[in-house]
Amino acid sequence: DKRLQQASLQARLSDLDLRLQSAQWVDSQRQPQDKVHFGACVDLLTEADEQKHYQIVGVDEADAASGRISFLSPLARALLGLEVGDVVELTTPNGLQELEIIAIRYP
Repeated sequence: DKRLQQASLQARLSDLDLRLQSAQWVDSQRQPQDKVHFGACVDLLTEADEQKHYQIVGVDEADAASGRISFLSPLARALLGLEVGDVVELTTPNGLQELEIIAIRYP
């Protein structure tokens, strides 16, 4: 039914409008470069000596397959504020994992 479709689109527009009103610009160059903050590219070393690369981004930009994780994700929340050399423990479906931060970059 067209009325339901229109109502759904109107609700989506309202949600997007609210997000735009509350959006804040984050200048990654003004962030302390030695800590993980929004926008950071973080290189991690797993217990199996595998390197993983992630960038902490907004919810709408997140794409786990390409290494772009939402700042609301458990991994990003665990990393925020940490420095190179810090180790984070993360509970995953495979159990507890330790990940060491080996590099932090800001694009």
